[in-house]
Amino acid sequence: MVRATLAGGVSLLVTTICSTVAAASGKPDLWVEQVIVPTDPYVQQQVIVTTHLYRRSSFLSGYFVAPEAEDFRVVFVEESKPQIVFVDGREYERIDYVQAVFPQRSGDLELPGVAYSGREVFVRAGMQTITVRAAVTGGSGDWWLPAKAIALSQHWDHRPDPVRSGDILLRTLRLEGEGVMGAQLPALELPETPFWRIQRVEARTGTEVDGGQVWGWREERWRIIPVQHGNRSLPELHVTWWDLGRNSVRRTLLPAEPFSIAAGVSVAAPDQPLSPSRGENVQSDFQESPMPLLLILLVLTGWVAMMIALG
Repeated sequence: MVRATLAGGVSLLVTTICSTVAAASGKPDLWVEQVIVPTDPYVQQQVIVTTHLYRRSSFLSGYFVAPEAEDFRVVFVEESKPQIVFVDGREYERIDYVQAVFPQRSGDLELPGVAYSGREVFVRAGMQTITVRAAVTGGSGDWWLPAKAIALSQHWDHRPDPVRSGDILLRTLRLEGEGVMGAQLPALELPETPFWRIQRVEARTGTEVDGGQVWGWREERWRIIPVQHGNRSLPELHVTWWDLGRNSVRRTLLPAEPFSIAAGVSVAAPDQPLSPSRGENVQSDFQESPMPLLLILLVLTGWVAMMIALG
């Protein structure tokens, strides 16, 4: 086991485990080397675990087995194709098996090693101890979010031109993070003002792997109704997070958006219940219908006709 520190203060842990399969020269025919970066992450920070498998022959075939890790959330990143490398003058096939793990609590945590198993072979990386640092007090507000990068964007699904008071606008907000899972991203909060009625109608999250990196995303759809005409602005929106590269607090901002609202339908202010406009025809599910009275008249008419015929 070797610990090293890379440029920028990123630590890594390298462990080599050999199998029982050995050549006459005493060199192993099958062995694994596991690299962990970093070894001292913050809680919920992404840790990349790469297991290098070295084998002398493709006949030593098998498959990787990732064990359950109680204190970690695990995301599979990739498994490389075999590539030819030389170690101590000997030719090997090397296969890289990459995972991203996210520690869920601080302290010294045990991370089980990945195994490689086949009909005639078995080798497993050893158990590793990772020292996980606690979240920084005040590091990112009420929601701890350690990440490499955070982006916040928007698009309008429905935005009339011109916009009038009473129009229904549909706005989609998307929050993305590099080195995070979708479940780590906070819900977005749009403050209500006297000039807008604002309501979240849908929220989705997801985690993807692209280019060997884990990306988390959260997408929210909002219904926005301008209450009054005039020059109005939707308030700015920001997300506070912990920048792992700078080791400091960062804030990603979506600026306030100005609108010129034309006069339209009158809408109740946000602190008042919605009510129909004056003169509007309102229908209720419980509105009385003339149909029951008509049925009664038809029944009575038939009854009278029957009595006359019998008389």
